[in-house]
This record gives sequence, C-alpha cells and structure tokens, in this order.
Amino acid sequence: MGGFCSQSTTTLPTYDKVMSGTQMPEWVSAAGKQLYEQAAEMAGSEFPTYQGQRVATYGDMLDAEGNKIQTGMTTTTAPTFQDAESFYRENIGSEDISIPRVTPAVIGFTPEPYTMDDLNDDARKKLVDAGFSFDAPEGQPIYAQNKLTEQERKAGELLGQGADTYQQYIDSSSAMASTLGQGYDQASRESLIGDAYQGMSRDDLMGSYQGATREELLGQPFSMEQAQPYLDVYQGAQDSAVNEVMRQTELANMQNRANAVRSGAFGGSRLGIQEGITSGEGARAAGDLRSRAAQEGLQFASGRYDQDRQARFGAEDTLRGQFAQDRDARLGIEDRQRSQFDTERQARFGAEDSRRSAYESEEAGRLRATETLQGFAPLVQGLTEQAASGLITSGQAQRQLDQMALDLAYSDYVEQREYPFQMANFALGALQGTPYETRTIGLEQGQQYVQNPSIYGQTIGGLGSLASAYYMRNR
Repeated sequence: MGGFCSQSTTTLPTYDKVMSGTQMPEWVSAAGKQLYEQAAEMAGSEFPTYQGQRVATYGDMLDAEGNKIQTGMTTTTAPTFQDAESFYRENIGSEDISIPRVTPAVIGFTPEPYTMDDLNDDARKKLVDAGFSFDAPEGQPIYAQNKLTEQERKAGELLGQGADTYQQYIDSSSAMASTLGQGYDQASRESLIGDAYQGMSRDDLMGSYQGATREELLGQPFSMEQAQPYLDVYQGAQDSAVNEVMRQTELANMQNRANAVRSGAFGGSRLGIQEGITSGEGARAAGDLRSRAAQEGLQFASGRYDQDRQARFGAEDTLRGQFAQDRDARLGIEDRQRSQFDTERQARFGAEDSRRSAYESEEAGRLRATETLQGFAPLVQGLTEQAASGLITSGQAQRQLDQMALDLAYSDYVEQREYPFQMANFALGALQGTPYETRTIGLEQGQQYVQNPSIYGQTIGGLGSLASAYYMRNR
C-alpha cells in the first residue's frame, strides 16, 4: 500500500525539443506544439456544469397533508487546509501558514492531516482580506418534483380512485340482487280451497211431506147417517110451515063444516068428502114441505159432503204447495250459500293470482334495476377511463413539448460547450491534411448524448500519427 500511496515524479521533455532523425517541417512542430498547449489547457479546465433544467417538472410534490416531500439536501464542500494553502500560494505568498507542530520522535508515526484549525492568525487574516471564504454554503433541502403535468396528475387521481367511482353502483346492484329469488310465499292449498262445503243434507233440502191419506181425503162414502143431521135441520126448519099447513087445513075444514051447517048438509057425505079433500090437500102440502125439506136437506148434506171433501183436497193442495215453497226456499238458500262459498273460493284464488302477479312484477322490476345498476359500473368506469385518457393525452403533449424545449436548450449548451473542441479538431485536421473527425449532435426524444474522445487525446493521437508518417517516410 505504501508504494501506491507515495507520490512520484515523471520527467517529460520540454516543448522546445523535437524528434531528431526526421524531416518534419518546422511549422508542423510549431503547430503541433501550439495545438498541444491548447488541448492541454482545455483538458485541464473544469467541466462546465449545465445549470439549466434537464427534465420538465411541474411544481413540488405534496404529501397527503399538503406538505412538500423532501428527498435530501444539496451537497456542500467545505474548504480544506489544502484549498487555503493553494489559494495563499497563488495569491499571497509562499511562507508557511500553519501553526508549528511538535512531532514526536516515534518511528512510523504519521501526523494527522492539517485542518483549518492549524492556520495561524496572520495567514487567516490575509486569506480573508484576499477574498478566501471559510464559510461553506448551507445545504438546501431538495424537494421531490412532479414529473407529470397537472392533467396527467388529475388522470392519475381519476384512475387511482379505481373502484371508488363505481363501487356504489356495484354495492347497490349487489344489494338489489340479494333481494331476488327469495321465493313467493304462496297460500297453501288448504287455505285456497278452504274447508269442504257443509250444506244441508238432501233430506233437509227435500224434506218429508206427510200429507193426508186417500181415505182421509175422500172420507167415508156418503150415507144417510152423514146426511141425517142436515135432514133434521131442514125438517126442523119446515116444522113451522107444516104446522101452518095443518092449521090452515083445520081452518078450511072448519069453514067447510060451517058452510055445510048453513046449507043444512052438516054431517052429510058431502061434508065428509069436502073435509077429506081439504085434509088430503093439507096432508099433501105438508108432505110436499117435508119432502122438499128432505130433498133440500139431502142436497145440502151432499153438497156439504162434497165441500168438505174439496176443502180437504184444497187444504191438502195448500199444504203441498206450502211444502213445495218451503223446499224451493231451502233449495234457493242452499244455492245462494253454495254460490257464496264458490265466490269466496274464487276470490281467494283471484287474490292469490293478484299477489303472484304483483310479486312477479316486483321481481321483474328488481331484476331490471339490478341490470341497470350493473350497467352503470362499466359505464362510469369507461367514462372515467375516457376522461383520464383525454387528460393523459393532453398532459403528455404538454410534457413532451416542455421536455423538447429543455432538450433543445441543452443541445444548444452542448453545441456551445463543444465549439472550442471542434475548432481544435478543425485545426488538427488542417495540420494532418485530412478532414477532421466530425460528430453530429441531434435532438431525438428518448436518446442520449454520447461524447467522442477528448480533444487532448485526439491531439496527441494526431501528433503521433504525423510523427509516425514522417518517420516511416524517411526510412
């Protein structure tokens, strides 16, 4: 390690010496010397750092709380003792500027490197008066920069929302779909049909008519015994008439006897005949009355017998008609009750059909609502992606234009930085008698700028080529 770390020196020839044994013109040697000196000066110069912006940025990146995101600090290089000593040697003097140290006599002791604390006060004052700065600039925070445009960030926010934009529709669709297929709570067969109809029995409906018998309707055959009460009534009704006939007959006989007395024939046969005739007429008249009374009584009894029979038949017909009416009424009531039973059953079936139809309509409505909500999710997602795509397209166009402007500025900087080297190459080409190597610096998106070898190396290579050419020619 000691050999690598120790300093060594290399002896180089001076510029006033040239290669001997050649026929190289003097102007070539002078031009080569001049080019070498220029190349050495350019090679030793500091690399000009590009101070412009290389990548298009759009403001500081912020965290969720709106604070800037710090990624580091700017690096600062504090001046060292060697920097102060070099500045002092170049601008002030050559005396020793450090505080004298006492070095212990120890074999292999390596002193610590000098620091700014080793400067003496006089040297420190002279350095400050000469403009040397001991203060390093403070490090500045480096904040993360947005590499995307505002449109691209908005697009990222839209795409970053992901399912949040349409999740509500999926949730609503899922909730609606969960209500499907629950099944219809239909009425049971027993509740629809109901209990069996419990109407009146056939015996209750038809009834049992117990009418009069034929004997009761026809009654006993007409007889004098049945007519006798009526005959007695009619005969009793003629008693006064018969008595009157008898009285009139008696009166007539008395008149006949009186007439006979006046004529002097009382007690004679003529009177007897006359009285017989009168009595006979009276008896015949009474008999006629009795006979007519008997005949009328018999007719009345016969009519009464027929009326009683007809009354019994009429009463039977009335009772039979009432029975038929009662039966018809019972049948009518039974029909109405059965019809009411059937109507109520049909009403239950109709209500069940209506409930089923309403359930099917609601189920179809929920299904359509589910399908509609399901269609909203891809629709919203598609619209979000379209909006994000438009923002990305617009943002990319803006960022590409801004980046191209920055690349164009950097290209101009590279052209300006390389101009002295190009001129040196031009002079080297004129010295060699061949076209100098050229390069093209172009601006193309996504490409890198690659530099050719340095002018210093090209100059040395050109001088070596010239010397070799002349050396080979002379041989």
